[in-house]
Amino acid sequence: MTTRIKKSLTIALLAFAAIIGNAQTAYFEMNRIQACDSFYVRCYNKCTASVGSSVDNDYTYTWNIEGNTTIIKKNTSPIRVWLKKPGLNKITLTMAHNTHSGEKASYTNSFLVRPKPNAWFTVADTFALGNLTYRIRTGKVPADSIKYIYRYTLDGQLLALHDSAKEKRDTTFMRFSSPGEHTVALTVKDWYGCTARHDTVFYASDKLIVPKVFTPNGDNINDYLFVETNGRDIYHFEVFNSNGLRVFHSESPSIMWDGIIEANGQEAPAGTYYYILEPKSAGGKAKTKGYFVLLRKK
Repeated sequence: MTTRIKKSLTIALLAFAAIIGNAQTAYFEMNRIQACDSFYVRCYNKCTASVGSSVDNDYTYTWNIEGNTTIIKKNTSPIRVWLKKPGLNKITLTMAHNTHSGEKASYTNSFLVRPKPNAWFTVADTFALGNLTYRIRTGKVPADSIKYIYRYTLDGQLLALHDSAKEKRDTTFMRFSSPGEHTVALTVKDWYGCTARHDTVFYASDKLIVPKVFTPNGDNINDYLFVETNGRDIYHFEVFNSNGLRVFHSESPSIMWDGIIEANGQEAPAGTYYYILEPKSAGGKAKTKGYFVLLRKK
C-alpha cells in the first residue's frame, strides 16, 4: 500500500470518527425502574445534540410507551407516564433533527410494574364446638417473588407475623378471647416492597347456630335445616317431634335435614321440633339442646 493511499485512508477514518463523535445521542433516565400495581413514572430527557445543533431548539422528541401512549415534545422537558400493564413496560425515546432528516437516534429502557400481592383470606373454625379457635387461609400470591411477609392483626393488635419463601400462600390459627364480632386484617408484603391489605369483620361463636325456622316445601329456598360446621369434626345430631319420638339422626361432619322422617320416608308435618347436638371430636363441649319450627306452606 503506497504512502498516498495510507494517507487517504487515515483522513477518511478520522473524518468518520469525527462524524461519529459529533452525532446526536438519545438517552433518558427514570426516577424509578419498578413499582407496584400501577404507577406514575417520570422520565428525564438526557439527549445530546450533534455539533452545531441545540437539544432544545433543533429536535423533535417522540416518546413511545408500549401499549399505552405516544408523547411528542419539542424540547427536553421531562414527561410523566401512567403505567398500568403488569410486567415490563418498554419506553422508547426517539430524537429527530427538525431540518437534517438523516439525524435521528433512539433509546429504549423498561419499567417493571409488579402485581400487588393477594391479601384475600378466609376464616373457618378448626376444632369442635366452643373452642373459639379459627384458621386463616390466604389466597395464592404471584409466584415471582422471593419471599412474602404476612402480618395478621386481630382487633387492631398484632396477632402473627410470618414470612414464606416456599409456599405462595399462608395459614395461621387464631383463638378469640370471647364470642362476638372481631376485626381481622391481613397485610401481605412481597420482597420488593409491594403491599396489599384485606380486612373483614368476623363473628366468633362458642356454639353452632341452628336455624329457628326452615321450610322444606320444594321452592329451593331454605329447604334444608342446615348448620354450618368446619366440615371435619364429627357431630351427633338428633331431631324429635313434640311427642318425643325421634324422626331423624345423623353422625357426620355435616349437619343437615331435609324434613323427611327417617323411619318411613314420609314428610314430617309442620310443627315444632327439638334437637340434640353433640360434638364427638376431641375438645368439644357438652351437648347442646334447642328447638326449631318446620313450615310447609309455599
